Amino acid sequence: MEAVLGPREGASESEVAASRLDASSSPVEVVVAPAEREWRVVPLPLRPSADELARSPGLAKGVDLLERGRTTEAAMAFESARRREAVGDRCAALHAWTLRDAATADAAERVAREAIARYGATPPLAYALATALERQGRDVEALALLRDVLRVWPDDPVLVREAAGAALSAGDPEAALALLDPLVARGPLGPESLRLRARALVEAGRPEEGWILLERLARTAPPDPALTEDLALAAAAVAERSGLEDHHRRAVELLREVVAWDPQHQRAWFLLGRSLAALGQAGEAEAALRRALELDPADAEAALLLAEVLVEAGRRDEACRCLDEALRRPLAPDELERVQLRRLELEAEAVE
Repeated sequence: MEAVLGPREGASESEVAASRLDASSSPVEVVVAPAEREWRVVPLPLRPSADELARSPGLAKGVDLLERGRTTEAAMAFESARRREAVGDRCAALHAWTLRDAATADAAERVAREAIARYGATPPLAYALATALERQGRDVEALALLRDVLRVWPDDPVLVREAAGAALSAGDPEAALALLDPLVARGPLGPESLRLRARALVEAGRPEEGWILLERLARTAPPDPALTEDLALAAAAVAERSGLEDHHRRAVELLREVVAWDPQHQRAWFLLGRSLAALGQAGEAEAALRRALELDPADAEAALLLAEVLVEAGRRDEACRCLDEALRRPLAPDELERVQLRRLELEAEAVE
């Protein structure tokens, strides 16, 4: 099967550049290695065929090193094979993929784009470029490429999960659910996909459903701080929607675990302050919200909530100073309007 990826209708200039066809390049056969080989590390779009491995000792050496977890040596082997042997897009894609760590993500992007200019945006190169862009936080661009790769391997759960993760990171939980839901129809999700779907449900405004999935996973999974974090964020979202004290207490319990092992988790501090305030624990709520603002002074939500806690405690002047401090920060237009309005209301209340 021959497969290359072209630009999508209405694509941005950067997407077109990343996924254009090079009509003059020779077609690239998209194949996978024989089923009898057990792949442990190399993703499906990057797996060379038996013929490719036989033709290129350098490629075979790099794949062997990669499968054994020796990523740095594998990158060097792929780079050497590209210089010394007549290798194609797969070796270049593997080279880029081994460089995708945060410290070398720019280099990975450069290798992938240079190879695309030579071979066209074949599925292996599109996938390698997508992973490099993800590491740079460019999730919208990465998602566009991963969607193209999924057209070749639509049923690969790892690819689906990667695309859903990119959609979630790009702030589009509905797109993440649209990618994951077909997997649900085919059978029970694995732990990673289940957790990703739960997070998407929470962010899509369906926290109760997400909470149920996470609780089910927590009953069978070993202790995991990251899973506790997901549970805490889901519990906080459920508590905010329901307003029930039992839900806020559960959120407080979990959020305290999160900030205990990650004192820099700004969002957890804010949510902890919110649930404590809902439970009437003003002193602890104030401390948590001040910590959230210490970590992110431009958090308008935390500033507004802290001001309300202070007003409830009869400390209106401190509330005004809290909002004045927030107004000195770079806020989004809607946040600026909300803070200004509340500050004017407090001033008017003081006159009355």
